[in-house]
Amino acid sequence: AYYTEDVLNLLAGLTDIDGVDIDHVFMWGHSMGGEVTLRTLLATDRVRAASMWSSVGGDIWDQSYYYSRYKNPAAPDSSDTDKSVITRLQGRIAELDDDFDPASVEPYHYLDDLKTPIIIQHATGDRGAAYKWSQRLAKELYMRGKRYEFWSYEGDEHLFTGDDLATAVARDAAFFASVAD
Repeated sequence: AYYTEDVLNLLAGLTDIDGVDIDHVFMWGHSMGGEVTLRTLLATDRVRAASMWSSVGGDIWDQSYYYSRYKNPAAPDSSDTDKSVITRLQGRIAELDDDFDPASVEPYHYLDDLKTPIIIQHATGDRGAAYKWSQRLAKELYMRGKRYEFWSYEGDEHLFTGDDLATAVARDAAFFASVAD
């Protein structure tokens, strides 16, 4: 949320810069920046289209569980296995108002309000951010009739390189051009 606030302030400040075409602002987010992008799009209509690469997603508990097991996802798991990320999150939530509901701040609850087209790109074997999170976002956008494209890449790159990078950039450019007018 803090990063989203920074982006919203940046977008608001664009009107003060000479020569900026505020009708053609596009956004790109990678990993956690993908979630920041989604939150930004839900808060403003100043972004014409957005790209999300290898985006973090799911709800906060999905993310906490995933990153608790990130270093060794093949290790046995049980109720007795420490899940440090979940424990830290539970502690932080306990410090907040008693009325705070973590589900109330999940972007997926507000996708009906989304107006901005999104292109999603993710490698199927990415361990930095689970591929299933991009699949879920694509599914949720489809179910709501939102405009999106979803591109999958073989391999495990969290940030594309080589041919995948060139392809992803070209797909972003084509997508942005398709919504520019």
